[in-house]
Amino acid sequence: MRVAGELRPRSERATALGRDAACRKTIGPVGRRRRDPRPVSVFFGIPSPRGLAFDKITGPCHLCGRVGPLSFEHIPPRKAYNDYPAVLHEYEQLESEYGTRYLPDGRGGHTLCERCNNDTGGAYGTGFVEWSKLGFDRLAAVQGRRSANYHGEIAPLHVIKQVATIFFSVNGPGFQKQHPELARFVLDKERTGLPPRYRFHVFWYGGGGLRQSGVSAAMDLRRDRLSVLTEFVHPPFGYVLRFEHGLLDQRPEDISDFANYGYGERIQFNRRLPVLPTLWHLPGDYRSRDEIARDEAINTLEEWGVAEPEAVLDWFQRHG
Repeated sequence: MRVAGELRPRSERATALGRDAACRKTIGPVGRRRRDPRPVSVFFGIPSPRGLAFDKITGPCHLCGRVGPLSFEHIPPRKAYNDYPAVLHEYEQLESEYGTRYLPDGRGGHTLCERCNNDTGGAYGTGFVEWSKLGFDRLAAVQGRRSANYHGEIAPLHVIKQVATIFFSVNGPGFQKQHPELARFVLDKERTGLPPRYRFHVFWYGGGGLRQSGVSAAMDLRRDRLSVLTEFVHPPFGYVLRFEHGLLDQRPEDISDFANYGYGERIQFNRRLPVLPTLWHLPGDYRSRDEIARDEAINTLEEWGVAEPEAVLDWFQRHG
């Protein structure tokens, strides 16, 4: 198991630019049949049966658990800037830098039954799209900053329930069985309040891979800390659902209070959100390129048996 505090060799690293270039090579002329493609680099696959949007696939619904025909769920909703082709990089393709699964209709999978797909989309989709569009209008302006304000009128309960729906789709059908109270929160549009074990977080997308991961455990070996989370990144935002343990990197903004508003209630939301890069493929890792390079150097010094690698590295940086 790879942990958040562990760095892999340079051959296993891929920057956002490198992966975007790989996607374009993979798509080639295929994507130009409809429009100039803006391919998406996705690190982790959705654990649902393979197939295109029009395929007929049967299985358990990730939200209600009923077994039957599954519909193609756009993740996030199609109108939330998910209407262009995507290339999926599953975990086993990380080293190759080439995606092997082309998704012409955008990111998504056969994860929800038609009823759950229609109910959640109808109840929460519009509010989530409004939230995303307000964010996308500012996305270019926030790049390169540590944090930036989000300001606008939103329907907070709609937003958080759509985010929760995304996490049910990103995780396997067993997620619903393990978290029935969260499923009830999503399925009942009027229900408010979250069980205390669930905390939702958000951050501005600051460049890098568009990660999605099921429930993962990340550990900081130096500080002996554990974090259990599931993550989804799609511009303009990244979303994190964490469980009992805290986040190793505590910068993502907690928006769990969105669950306390009523259905249809709208508020003026003005809050400063962090701008975080997702350059490394592990969820919950928001290091900059310089931070990744520094950690790689420290790991190398530790492998060489250097007693105080951070102090040695600081000395070399000060003295050129």
